[in-house]
Parts: sequence; C-alpha cells; structure tokens
Amino acid sequence: MIRTIKKFFSDRISEQEPTEEERQHALQVAASVLLIEISRSDAHVSEVEEKKILDVLQKSFSLDQEESENLMTLANDKTDDAVSFHEFTREINDQFSADEKVKLVKMLWDVAMADGEIDKYEDYYIRKITDLLYVSHSDFIRMKHKAIEEAES
Repeated sequence: MIRTIKKFFSDRISEQEPTEEERQHALQVAASVLLIEISRSDAHVSEVEEKKILDVLQKSFSLDQEESENLMTLANDKTDDAVSFHEFTREINDQFSADEKVKLVKMLWDVAMADGEIDKYEDYYIRKITDLLYVSHSDFIRMKHKAIEEAES
C-alpha cells in the first residue's frame, strides 16, 4: 500500500519536472520582466528603451527579432501582473551563475542608460534587484560605470 502511494506521488512529481527548454524560457521571461521594470521605473518608457530591451534580449539570449518581440510581449503581461521582483529574482538565483547575474545587472544598466541618463528611480530599482540577486556592491558600481562609458562612446 505505501509503495503504491509513493509510486503515485513520485510519478506525479517527475511528470511536472520542467524540461531544459522550459527552464531556459522561464529564465528569459524573468530577465525580461526585470528589464521592463527598469524601463517603467521612471514613469516614462521611451522608444529608445524599448529598442534597447529588444537588442539586449537578442544579444544575450541569441534570439531573432520575432522571438525577442514575443518574449517582450509575454514579459510585459507578466510585469503587469507582478506584485514584486521576488518571483523573478528567485528564478534567476536558482538558474544563473554569479557571472550571469553580473551580466544581467549590466543589462539593467544598459536599459537605464538607453535614454542618455539614469533616473533616481532606475538607480534605486537596479540597486534593489542587485541586492535580491546577491550581486556585490562593487559589481553593481562596476557595471554601472561600464554601461555609462559604453553609452557615452
């Protein structure tokens, strides 16, 4: 009897294990949501920021134009329904390496710098996300300076 119950639950649990493709997609959505949140943080989403998000998604995840647009649409919907960053940062913490998280912080700064300036709310949210991702303050500052230098050149 106990063996049957264990088998029933183990079969159900193993059926629900996501595939590598599903994990990768969830990770892309989580990163996209954070990028969109940064673009929305200053209460004005510019066309330049939207283009930057698409560009960053294409380069970072090796997506084509259509895939990145679909991802951004899905992420926009998720962002509208999101209550906090925690569900997205948890996904990233579970799946990303430390170096990948630093690259994500750089992506956030790139979006913030897309319109040529960093708003105080953009800075605040990137700092908050960086803390939730357990990225060091020195990496936070280093990626900020790197994004500023690249935007100015």
